[in-house]
Amino acid sequence: MLPESYVDRRYPQWRAQTLWSLLADCVDRFPQREFFTFESYDCTYEQAYRLALQTAKGLMALGVRPGDHVALLLHNCPAFLLLTFALAAIGAVKVPINANLGEVELRYILEHTGARLLFSERQLPEPTLDGLQNLRGTVLANCRETPPHGYRGMRWEDFLAGGDVISDAELRGVSERCQDPYALSDIMFTSGSTARPKGVMLTHDMLLRSSFATCRCRNMEEGRRIFIPIPLFHLMAYNEALLPVLHVGGTLILTNQRYEPRHCLEMIRTHRANDIVCVSSIMVDLLTKCSPRPEDFPEMRHGYWASACPEWIWQAGKAAFGLEDVCTGYGMTECGSTTTMATVFDPPELVRTSHGRLKEAGAAGCREFGGHLLELRVCDAGGQELSPGESGELYCRGLTVTKGYYNDPEANTRAFTKDGWFRTGDLVRLDGSGYLTYLGRISDIYKINGVNVSPRFVEQVIGASPQVAAVEVVGLCHPKCGEVGVAFIDAPNRDGQTGQDILAYCREHLAGFQIPKYFIFSGSEDWPRTGSGKVRKRALRELASDCLSGRFKQAQVFDTRK
Repeated sequence: MLPESYVDRRYPQWRAQTLWSLLADCVDRFPQREFFTFESYDCTYEQAYRLALQTAKGLMALGVRPGDHVALLLHNCPAFLLLTFALAAIGAVKVPINANLGEVELRYILEHTGARLLFSERQLPEPTLDGLQNLRGTVLANCRETPPHGYRGMRWEDFLAGGDVISDAELRGVSERCQDPYALSDIMFTSGSTARPKGVMLTHDMLLRSSFATCRCRNMEEGRRIFIPIPLFHLMAYNEALLPVLHVGGTLILTNQRYEPRHCLEMIRTHRANDIVCVSSIMVDLLTKCSPRPEDFPEMRHGYWASACPEWIWQAGKAAFGLEDVCTGYGMTECGSTTTMATVFDPPELVRTSHGRLKEAGAAGCREFGGHLLELRVCDAGGQELSPGESGELYCRGLTVTKGYYNDPEANTRAFTKDGWFRTGDLVRLDGSGYLTYLGRISDIYKINGVNVSPRFVEQVIGASPQVAAVEVVGLCHPKCGEVGVAFIDAPNRDGQTGQDILAYCREHLAGFQIPKYFIFSGSEDWPRTGSGKVRKRALRELASDCLSGRFKQAQVFDTRK
């Protein structure tokens, strides 16, 4: 049982609400407190609320109605935040799109969702948008370029000014009718680990319950200041940083610059962040490329980073920033972000070796699930539940599990069992105390001579070597063995002796068949990643083929069998 937290005192009973009504509550409580800062621009809760009202009027003036879908092709910027709450105010649905997507995927998402309006920070080729019957127009937001002559879209400033034709009373009438907590808030597309992106349907209540539970697990105090170097179009930044900030009247610190470690550290220092939410690859970068010192960041106290982490990162991160606590968790978009989380009260060894337990959700929890938001079970390939300690596929069911993929009945049939359990496709292990260890995607498991190898396990072992900064493992087809392992390794030294030393370490800690056949030494900045910073395994396999064939010259290949 977690001790009483700030959010428990603020919300002794759960009140289902929308993102818009939560922002309005913050304006009542903290009108002059800083809600977000973007580079050198600061915005209070009251200012953000008024700007969001004008943004909502702009949407209505362009014909956006309750239930309409509006796409955002934006990196982190004020417009992204204002649109999030303006859409919630009028009952429309946000479709955040990875701002780095190519034109083919972008067009597919716009067509699939029937988006009525597109906000973009880049001018798109006309063929990308031609023939999209539902799309009424585009708006250039967060764009410093002057639109070319004949451009069919409008600038952000003109979009806001256009809202003047909508009266306060007209907006109020629409907003009051559209505050259904169980209505769709977002359709968020998976990051491309599948061949075709799938639109996950998320409601206001799902997001707010999950983010509330995050606040409890991380024991967030009033006024928490969170820096996020990851994009808001990904659910981790959205639900582990932006929405928790609202629950505690805190401040979100944004940057729109291309990720650069030294700039991130300057943002943390200048804007007095006391928390960072990121993926582990960013923390590895900050630690290995910048050598931060705690005296340079006197406000920093907390850290949360997700995805596969080398073991050394936990203590090194605490020491470098003077952190009091660090946390991690396991989750996915389909389950409303984090499903399990290590709390600030868990022993350090459990934070290092697991991804925590089901989040204790307090007032937001469900009595049927013992105060949690959902229930879990681990199943074998036939769907039979396994005993604690056995590895299998994770199934989820509960308050924060999506009702399905938008307009995709075939994907829904594959993803859900007949009795409503969602198949995650993730290989995990649950111990007797309920602590979950993520072992990788089932589709990433490869077989050597018929024997399964877990890339995640091999990564954990190799990542514990003192000579390794980061590692990712994939399987490649092999004419003799079926498949063999390939380890991408980011190491300070990338010579033959380093390869021999890491190989010796592998022979000491891994079975022979688990030792990758090839080590590919390259900088982790060259590894293909999703918009949130996670490594894209499918693309990494393609890169491995290029490296072994000599088409990618920047990497050094070490054959462990020679």
